[in-house]
Amino acid sequence: MSDTNQQDTPTDATEIVEYYDNGQISAIYPIKDGEFNGEARLYDTEGRLVQRIPYQDGVQHGEMVIYLNEKVIQTADYKQGQLDGFTNIYDEAGVLSQQMPFRQGELDGDLCVYNDSQLQTMMTYHQGQQDGPAISYYTNGEISHENYYQLGKLDGEDRLYNQKGQLIKKQHYQQNQLHGKSVSYYPSPDNNRIQELDYFHKNQYVVAIKYDEDGKIQQIDYYKEGKYWFTLMKPLKTPKKLKKSVSH
Repeated sequence: MSDTNQQDTPTDATEIVEYYDNGQISAIYPIKDGEFNGEARLYDTEGRLVQRIPYQDGVQHGEMVIYLNEKVIQTADYKQGQLDGFTNIYDEAGVLSQQMPFRQGELDGDLCVYNDSQLQTMMTYHQGQQDGPAISYYTNGEISHENYYQLGKLDGEDRLYNQKGQLIKKQHYQQNQLHGKSVSYYPSPDNNRIQELDYFHKNQYVVAIKYDEDGKIQQIDYYKEGKYWFTLMKPLKTPKKLKKSVSH
């Protein structure tokens, strides 16, 4: 946007017109009572419209539009000088690629990213921070990844899926750190064949247990203060207590 200063505007002016060195108009600002009022228009050196900016009593108010090669690439809603409403970004074909919700200048609501008009990612924000679910999708519409944020930090269960919608891994975050049980699964309709079971404490490995497809333990890696300690490698039967703890 231009560096035009409203304070230098004569009170009886109805508009300000700025020019490039080649004589083309670069910007037109409508004036009322010494302040920007109405729709300002900005142009490139070839005279093509590149931006429309609505003003009310000297501040942005309304839908701002940005153009590239005479096509809309971004719109943004303003209220009293602050982003408030949706900011939309479009690809070269004019298709919506990203939608960001704002309230009083901060992200607030579901931010959505699209690929060829199909929802790819959705992230929930509250007062400028991620807060709530974040979900990514495969091109076939199945969920690929879902997790949760609280006040800008990963907090809660994190799940990954294959393109058939089968759960392949779930783990738990606490204040941005892996904490507790992390389970990886062999692909199966009922997700009951565990491939690996890991335990974390404040983002550090404690134990990693690997299983074969028949559910037998094949290897146990032990960690001390997050660093590898030793490995137990031999076929073992799953202890009854452990079976209960990993069931879901």
